[in-house]
Amino acid sequence: MLKKKFNRIIILSIILSLLVIIPASFAAEDNVASIDGNIMIDDSIDDVLISDSADSDLIAGEGEDIPEEVPKMDIYFNSNALDDNGNGSIDNPYKTFSKDRIRENSILHFASGIYNYTPYSTNVFNVSIYGQDSSNTIINGIDDYHRFDFYETFNIENISFVNIQFVGMGSLLNASNVNFYNSTALELDNSGTSCGGAIYCFGNDNSIILNNCSFYNNYALYGGAIFSNGGNVSISNCNFINNTGKYYGGAIYQLYGNLSLISSAFDKNNANDGGAVFIFSKNGFLIESNNFTNNIANSSAGAIYTFYNQNYTISNNFYENNSAVNYNDLYEKSDLTVLSDNYTFFRLNLTDEIDEIPSYFNLSEYGFVTTVKNQGNGGNCWAFATIASLESAIIKAIYNMDSSGLLNDYDEYADILALLNDPENLTSLIDISEENMKNLAALYSPYGWDWTTNDGGNDRLAIGYLASWLGPVYDVDDRYTGSSVLSPVLSSIMHVQNVFYLNRNDFTDNDMIKKAIMDYGAAYASLGMHTNSNADIGTYVYNSADASCNHAVAIVGWDDDINIPNAPGKGAWIAKNSWGNNSGNNGYFYLSYYDVSSFKPGSYGGAFVFVLNTTIKYDKNYQYDLALTDYFLNETDTVWYKNVFNATQNEYLAAVSTYFQKETDWELSVYVNDVLKSTKSGFSTPGYWTIDLFEHVPLNVGDIFEVVFKINVTGDAGFPISEKVSLNNVFYKEAISFVSYDGENWEDLYELEWKGYSGHTYNSQVACIKAFTVFDVISTVTSLNVVYEGVNPFNVSDHEGFNPVNIIAYVTNQYGNPVNCGKVIFNISGEIVSVNVSNGVAKLTRVFDNGVYDIFAEFVAFGYESSSDSSSASIKRISLNMTADISVDLDTALVNIYLSKPINDIVYIILDNEICNVSSIDGRASINLTNRSLGLNNIRILLDDSIYECNEVVDSFTVEPKGTNIGCSDLVTVYNSGYEYKVRLTDEDGNPIRGRELVYSLNNLTDTLVTDENGEASLYINLNIGDYPFEIRYGGEKVYINSSNNALITVNTSILLSGENYLYGSSYTVNLLNKSSEPLANHEVMIIIAGETHTVYTDEDGTAKFNLDLAPGEYDVTIINTDTFEEKNQTINVLAINTTTTLDIVYDRTNPVNITAHVLDQFGNPVDCGEVI
Repeated sequence: MLKKKFNRIIILSIILSLLVIIPASFAAEDNVASIDGNIMIDDSIDDVLISDSADSDLIAGEGEDIPEEVPKMDIYFNSNALDDNGNGSIDNPYKTFSKDRIRENSILHFASGIYNYTPYSTNVFNVSIYGQDSSNTIINGIDDYHRFDFYETFNIENISFVNIQFVGMGSLLNASNVNFYNSTALELDNSGTSCGGAIYCFGNDNSIILNNCSFYNNYALYGGAIFSNGGNVSISNCNFINNTGKYYGGAIYQLYGNLSLISSAFDKNNANDGGAVFIFSKNGFLIESNNFTNNIANSSAGAIYTFYNQNYTISNNFYENNSAVNYNDLYEKSDLTVLSDNYTFFRLNLTDEIDEIPSYFNLSEYGFVTTVKNQGNGGNCWAFATIASLESAIIKAIYNMDSSGLLNDYDEYADILALLNDPENLTSLIDISEENMKNLAALYSPYGWDWTTNDGGNDRLAIGYLASWLGPVYDVDDRYTGSSVLSPVLSSIMHVQNVFYLNRNDFTDNDMIKKAIMDYGAAYASLGMHTNSNADIGTYVYNSADASCNHAVAIVGWDDDINIPNAPGKGAWIAKNSWGNNSGNNGYFYLSYYDVSSFKPGSYGGAFVFVLNTTIKYDKNYQYDLALTDYFLNETDTVWYKNVFNATQNEYLAAVSTYFQKETDWELSVYVNDVLKSTKSGFSTPGYWTIDLFEHVPLNVGDIFEVVFKINVTGDAGFPISEKVSLNNVFYKEAISFVSYDGENWEDLYELEWKGYSGHTYNSQVACIKAFTVFDVISTVTSLNVVYEGVNPFNVSDHEGFNPVNIIAYVTNQYGNPVNCGKVIFNISGEIVSVNVSNGVAKLTRVFDNGVYDIFAEFVAFGYESSSDSSSASIKRISLNMTADISVDLDTALVNIYLSKPINDIVYIILDNEICNVSSIDGRASINLTNRSLGLNNIRILLDDSIYECNEVVDSFTVEPKGTNIGCSDLVTVYNSGYEYKVRLTDEDGNPIRGRELVYSLNNLTDTLVTDENGEASLYINLNIGDYPFEIRYGGEKVYINSSNNALITVNTSILLSGENYLYGSSYTVNLLNKSSEPLANHEVMIIIAGETHTVYTDEDGTAKFNLDLAPGEYDVTIINTDTFEEKNQTINVLAINTTTTLDIVYDRTNPVNITAHVLDQFGNPVDCGEVI
């Protein structure tokens, strides 16, 4: 038996440790993988703290079955006994009550008296405690805190307990005629959370039955007297007096499970919400015939606060003198509408564009981040990364940083940096609670996901918490522990209205992310912290293959030049971790640009920054969605979606919000009672964005207003939804959220089911559209500024202002931000002009006559309080005279202007309907008016009469046309000469006309020429031999009359041949002419004769000779002039020369006969060739 009890105690200790021990940081973050939208869902929403299997093990011990009936041991106590030596029998009872006198399966009987009890904690198994009477039988926990942990069945009757809390896990508590006094619930596992000052029970098998019991002066953070998480609670004929639940349920907090509360009385209990009773249960409950008097709630529901419960009955209850800020008696919260108008307004005004992104940047070096925190064993990195990013954004907004990330005032910067690095002073600046976020966004919150608290999360939990105005809150109001599961809904210290999702196309496409960090502050980023990655966890991280995510950090900067081991390139992000200062480099580490788990290329999600840029404070958030859980994807690029809201008070609709999955063109329409009241269109990048309506839409109580979005994207359009399958609770119903594919026919999303899109299943959902209102008109300030744009031309000292005059109204709201709607109505000495306001400015430009003008400006817009300002403009013009002279050349007029004073200003010239201007310098100006019309040209010259009193010069000049002449002459040239033939175009005065086109005809061809600066144009003559008529004409234009001329071009041969007969041995001669028909001297000539080509040259007379050493006969000769490439053919005859032969015979008888023949040609010349036979 002792062994069995020992084992059960061990099991109890293990189970209790589950409330404290959470897996180490790596394991705890397994569910942070939000980039692909996968969400871990616990199928049993009502499983709480201890699982059913753990309860059964606890009850059954080491697998032993408990008999249906276990014999009971009766143990007796009597404080009036003479001594404490009894054995606990009825005849010899114990005098005192101690822990070791409690037996398992025992019945404890107490006689009237006071029994002091000292043990801190006691485990009781299947025990009953009966007193003699409840008024006089008292078990008193002395000194500090005392707790009974009961298991199985725990019966108590006719007794009072003082300063003792009863804690049950999946057990039955049956109490009748019992009083519970002065018990304060202990913090659970040092988590800061305390539940049920007198009774705290949890588990689906938990049961509490109370009859004729009373609870006095008990205290806990949640449920001053009773906290029940799951199971069944039945309370009848009980009294709850002066109990306090700091946050929820002054007397009773029922979370999940069933409650029956009948014929009981609640008096002087208090809490923040639900002065007497707070209920959040998916199951039904009954509250009937109870009295609620003098209960107080600091916020809502002096008596009963029911939180979006269904199938319940509240009837026949009596309420008197209960009080609360909202709803003195009963508050049945049936929607997610949040009222929050008492918060700090943070706005970052970006004034400069980032021109150059540095290679290194670190927000922490500028004091733009808070100190490194430690998430401990809780799997809450997602909350820490989100809060770190938000804190950074708030710090930038507080000190109005510019986009370069530098403070404008170095001295102030030094003070801020010192403060941020001093942990003792950090909270006084900004320190936001991760505790509140991670508890309200998870399992044990009516506003949470069906996701086990402290066991991971993702960015959608975090953004949903913030976008729903559940937070943030300061850390001092909800301190972090890694094991607690409950947090109160406190007043938000600020509102998040815009979240910018970050993306890149590849591992080096990081400029958009860098710019966002410089502009807005630290970026949330999910990543994988895998021990098998290429990483030194805590110092640097580079995942080369595993893209899954199990952690989240805040990215505060980058270093383009750092080398991360094993990464394919340089560069890394600087990550602020949440593992304390002793991890990594004082809590920071490097994350490689090439890490595949973070900033996944082409994917939005898992990385974002907060954009704090709203211009007014919104008071109420109409909403149905706790968070974005998915996108309703459609096989179309366009879709409409809308939500319908019911106005609960007279107010002004100021803005709406939604999520955009990808880059989106959108159109927004707002209807009130089916009447279109506002439209707007725009383009948004992926993220959560609030769209300011600019001019507010008035709403009255009971008005039905619809917010309709039409979106168009590239690819498949998806609109944001919140689904009950992922959440603890739903705040939507039928006929409030719709989808359409044509803008006319709408389908209710409440029960719309679709499994047609790959990877997504839709069953019941609501569109994520929120509507923001303000209760009162926004006050404004209008400041009027009169600016004289006219420049004092020569520093006239007695002039007050010069035209033109810019009248500028600057309109800011009560927060000091520019107003971007409405109109300013200007009254200028009786003239009424209305101008739209854009970015806080309404501008009007006017030109006045001399005098003083009163100016009044009033701003008006729906939802804004009008404001006004007044001023005046005083104008005096300058007196002077003007003269001018004009000279005309063709169609250009030179105008010289002379002013009587040394004015440096613009002079206006009006030519018929044409206006031009020229600037005067010291009262002189000149302008060439070119390309004027033929005939009379009228001219007016004037100054700006808003500044000057000056005469106009009215004059005229005439543009007359001129005659033209084309000079050309006859030409004699030779074949293919390339002779440059010139023509000349002049006007009637002999002046050359340049740049004009001439049309000529020659050799049956027509072409054009353009005259040069001398009026000349040339063409080159390359013609065959012959006579050619030449015609040329000029078509004329505005100032020149057309003209024409003609000439004769004669082309002769360039080769002059000699005769056809030549004696043998004589010279063949030919003469050549140049392009001017003159002898072509010293030039090469080619002569082809008898199949051979001979090159000869002309002499000074242009004659070329060739010796005919050819046998007599007829020869074809070809002559080529290599200057003109003219070729001529000739047939010549080579003639034999006639000879005469005479003989001289000398005869001497003594000698041989001597005969001599004398041969002479026909010219008497000796012949030196041949032979005489």
